[in-house]
Amino acid sequence: MDLKFSSVQWVSKIRHAILWRGFKGAALFWVLAAGTLVSDAAFYRFALNPREEKLARLENEYRLRRVEKEAAEGPASIDKELKGIYREIPGWEDFTKVMGEVYNKAESLNLLVESASYKSSNIKGSGMVKVEVSMPVTGSYGEIKRFIYEMETSPRLFIIEELSLAGGRGEEGDISLKLTIAAYFRG
Repeated sequence: MDLKFSSVQWVSKIRHAILWRGFKGAALFWVLAAGTLVSDAAFYRFALNPREEKLARLENEYRLRRVEKEAAEGPASIDKELKGIYREIPGWEDFTKVMGEVYNKAESLNLLVESASYKSSNIKGSGMVKVEVSMPVTGSYGEIKRFIYEMETSPRLFIIEELSLAGGRGEEGDISLKLTIAAYFRG
């Protein structure tokens, strides 16, 4: 005799028992169903619910501790990150090397830079020197556009402060710009 039944077979057997046994079978079925429901509710109330409440309390404690830890470490981690950035900024002694890179980039893009003027100033309390370099740049639109892109995406700290159209001195189709770039150095 096979004791394994599918759920459909169980329902069929229960329905058959209820029909054959009449009211007694139906009453027994409802008593068993109510007993199952009561035991499930009691299990949830006394076994699962306290554990869910404890889990919620532990999750809240974890969130609070994480927020407190982030608040305590916040200024220190920002300070550490700023020191790392500061180390990446070249020293004042590298000024000519950095400006040489700018001129080499312009030359590699076939741009004409006839002259440049420099103005340096110390940034109070930072140990930094800001150097503004103004230069006329002449070349094709695409070459100038590429040069500006290279300056903006350079790992060096360059800021394009001014960009203005100037009178053309180059070949036909060339444009001339007055470009002012700020570069920063450790003092």
